[in-house]
Amino acid sequence: MRGFRSAVALLGAALAGSCVYLNSLYNARRSFDEGERARVEGRSAEAQAAYDDAIRKASASFRKDPSGSWADDALYLLGRAYLGRGADARAVDALEEAIERSESDELRSRARFRLGSALTRVGAFDRALPLLDSAAIDPHLDDQVGEVRLERARLLLAQGRLGEAAFDLLRAEELDPSLTVEVEFERLEAGIVHDDPPQAVAAVDALLHEPRAEVFADSIGSLVRAAARRWGPGGAADLLAPVRTGDWPQQSRDRLLLQRIALLAEAGDTLAVESEAGWAAQGTTAGAESARLVLARIRLRRTEEVAALDRIRVVLLPAAGNPEVARLVADIRRVEVLDDWGRVEDPVAWFVAAEMARDRLDAPRLARGLFLRFASEAGDSPWAGKAVLAALATTPDPRSDPALRSGLEARTADPYVARARARSAAGSSLGDLEARLNQIVVTLLSRADAEVQRRDLFLRGVDTLSQSPELR
Repeated sequence: MRGFRSAVALLGAALAGSCVYLNSLYNARRSFDEGERARVEGRSAEAQAAYDDAIRKASASFRKDPSGSWADDALYLLGRAYLGRGADARAVDALEEAIERSESDELRSRARFRLGSALTRVGAFDRALPLLDSAAIDPHLDDQVGEVRLERARLLLAQGRLGEAAFDLLRAEELDPSLTVEVEFERLEAGIVHDDPPQAVAAVDALLHEPRAEVFADSIGSLVRAAARRWGPGGAADLLAPVRTGDWPQQSRDRLLLQRIALLAEAGDTLAVESEAGWAAQGTTAGAESARLVLARIRLRRTEEVAALDRIRVVLLPAAGNPEVARLVADIRRVEVLDDWGRVEDPVAWFVAAEMARDRLDAPRLARGLFLRFASEAGDSPWAGKAVLAALATTPDPRSDPALRSGLEARTADPYVARARARSAAGSSLGDLEARLNQIVVTLLSRADAEVQRRDLFLRGVDTLSQSPELR
């Protein structure tokens, strides 16, 4: 009786150990599956954490019984989790050991396929290709034949065998439509690396029409930046030409459209920038607000008259809740107020407006005009020479610059002109003039701030009254 009880106890302990072992392996599989789902859905951080958890659990499962009947499954799972984590050399070791230990033809087939992927990633192409060739015709992998074709295409692309790779990418997508996003990213990257812009543009277009690719917008942006380093900003901007017509929600497309606008601006294509920014500004997303800001800044750079600022302000007002937009609108109003005062009070207000146009609005042509208006209307001012020098430095104009320089030659007593000629200070008189001017600037800007606030309150009051039921 005592021997029977001992046998039962030993059997129970063995079964309990087996259950713990299988439970650990089951949990490792669950973590790995969570990592795969997160990877496909673009949740990279969650995917990495799940793969790490799968590695810990599969390793623990293997260590509990390294010679057991499930050890090969643990090693295979460990190899796949290492692949997901990007630890490719470790994946090679785990998968090779799984193949060596396993007596299951199916598991050996699956492990050889994944080993081919791992060897491709570590650059062992000669070893990887036979494994992937074999996997493509292995009946045990009928449910993974699309993935096999995709991995084989990656190897062929790495070897520069573009025609064969293109065929495998096409077959991968045909055999498993769920691989479309991965396939198109391979086409996009290959188009950039192998200088095939039409292929790269077609891949971006396909991704923009694939809802599942929306979560990878940042990855598209990264590849476009790589294209800019290779082809220059204009060529990279062309990759994003399909962004207007994509099927993604507007907010997601806006991020790429703003990247296209920035690249076009870097390439100096201001007409295209204005066209794209104007289209993007029609929406109500955060991207539309940014587009309005871009559009306004482009127009400010070519604006020559204060009267044109009103039309630019109209572009910005729908996005006035954006702090950067609000600051720009306020600066535009300050310049308008100062321009009014230059006409009716003191021409020096034009000088202050010109400095604001140059420094705050980034409107060089407008600044030049205001500097010259001040110098023309207040030619006897001690700061007239400074204004002409500022106009010349702000934006060159070959039509009028010679006459302006000739006029400066006549200002023999002007300390600003003297300093510009000698490239040195022109005595204490210059310091006194700068101190006086600084005081005037501070006073005028303080008054302008108060006037802008008063006008804003007035306009809000008008809006409130217009919405009153008694006035309807």
